[in-house]
Amino acid sequence: MTILDILDFQPMPIIDVFESMKASTSWYDKVHLRSGPGQNLYLSQTQARNSVANIVADQSLPSEPGNCITVTLKTQATFYQPAPFYTAQNFLLFRHPQLNQRNGPILVAIMRRAMQKFSWGYGVSMTRLSKTHVMVPVITGNGNAQAVDWGGLDRLGRELFDAATAGLQEVLQTGEEEDDTLPDLRFEPMLITDIFTEHRQSPAWLNTNQVVEGSPQHPHVTNTALGNSIARFIPPQSIAPNRGNAITIGIDTQVVAYQPAPFYGATKVFELRAPLLNAMNAPLLVTALRRAIAKFSWGHKASGARLLRTRIMVAVMKDDAGNIVVDWEGMAQYGRALRIRTERKVTPVIARIS
Repeated sequence: MTILDILDFQPMPIIDVFESMKASTSWYDKVHLRSGPGQNLYLSQTQARNSVANIVADQSLPSEPGNCITVTLKTQATFYQPAPFYTAQNFLLFRHPQLNQRNGPILVAIMRRAMQKFSWGYGVSMTRLSKTHVMVPVITGNGNAQAVDWGGLDRLGRELFDAATAGLQEVLQTGEEEDDTLPDLRFEPMLITDIFTEHRQSPAWLNTNQVVEGSPQHPHVTNTALGNSIARFIPPQSIAPNRGNAITIGIDTQVVAYQPAPFYGATKVFELRAPLLNAMNAPLLVTALRRAIAKFSWGHKASGARLLRTRIMVAVMKDDAGNIVVDWEGMAQYGRALRIRTERKVTPVIARIS
């Protein structure tokens, strides 16, 4: 049994959920940010990385206090901010004395659902948000008066955090004692076609409106920049999914991701494969590919032909015959060293939120 089974969700105006809703007063255009001492989060309109665009110095205005939910008016990006921050223009901040790191992400998920009705032609504004209702757990008192069940939100948040941290523990692959020394690699530019043995449109592909619904099992990889390019999970379809262990490129949006598990693609999702590609060296190649295809845009976007003429910086070595070849093992060692460093930073975070 989950806490969801006993919570009573009811619609409530956003302005009744939070104590305050106001525009950020500690905002700067990017070009006006000054350099100097201090390290502060700078939030932009991006939907990625918790809206964090950069780390900036102390500015003339005091930073906004953390422990709030931010919503961008232009892109409807909605995130919980635990730490102080500066913003770009057009940010709304939502605060409540009982908001915290447990219930904040739950409210973010609820608000994102409500934000789906807004668009560029009908964007978010304080007036429209004040009329917007969201589904929240409530406590009903005398006279049927309803109030937000903050205790229930806290219990739900803890339940989800416990499940998330347990799942995270299962995917950690390195130990504290492992060597994280980065190998000294030699990098040279090389054509994508000389690195990967397979480069093609993902053969098992279907658009969203072609998906046969059922029990979700396989990732549906699309042109989205978020969630490792996974739009959602879908059931097995009439065709078998693409094999895992591939790098995917969204042609329309130039998004690059590594897919370790079998997946279905969408239209214009390109896949790259090589026999020695693996979960350790793939992140290096994903990073190199992202830098290389940054030159493409909507006016000159990526295509199969353009990708195959693209060079990326890759680790190389000489084989027994003296030929320059991809140093797959060297990149795998480099990738594992980076993973060791990353997991060392993750472990204290798990302890802090458990």
